[in-house]
Amino acid sequence: MASDELFDKNDHSGPTELPRYPVEFRDPDPYFDDIAKLTLNICEVSSVVVTFMDARGNFIKAAAGVEFYMDAQKNFMCNLLIEKTNYIEVEDTLKYEQFKFSPLLLENPIMRFLGKMPIMSRRGTLLGSICLMNQKSRKLNKDQITSLEIISRIITAHLESNKLIH
Repeated sequence: MASDELFDKNDHSGPTELPRYPVEFRDPDPYFDDIAKLTLNICEVSSVVVTFMDARGNFIKAAAGVEFYMDAQKNFMCNLLIEKTNYIEVEDTLKYEQFKFSPLLLENPIMRFLGKMPIMSRRGTLLGSICLMNQKSRKLNKDQITSLEIISRIITAHLESNKLIH
């Protein structure tokens, strides 16, 4: 994918189904923590972050391999990627000017790899994403990408089974 196709040039913070949920999504949830840990192991990366979008912006719901919960809207590299409905990855973030001032590239350890799998509602609305980061540049294999797609659908099914999506 060409570098100009990777990065969002417009604000895609349009309507989301998340505000319709009857729970506070900013509270910790062991289910999503387990999903992040599982994804970390399957994809063999340094860090996994599960993010969601609501009327206030993006926020981190769960993380594995990282010890921070920063404001995803302002400081998270995944927000620079176009909100597509399929998996997208940047094998080496140091090759892209758009990441130059990201806190994840300025602090040690530096995150060189970035992957993003969207979490979509059954209606096709973007709810959030599973973001992967690694300290070394890399590329996921086909089985890992397929597993990410399945994990994304499991998250959607979990939300729907708890009547969080109507």
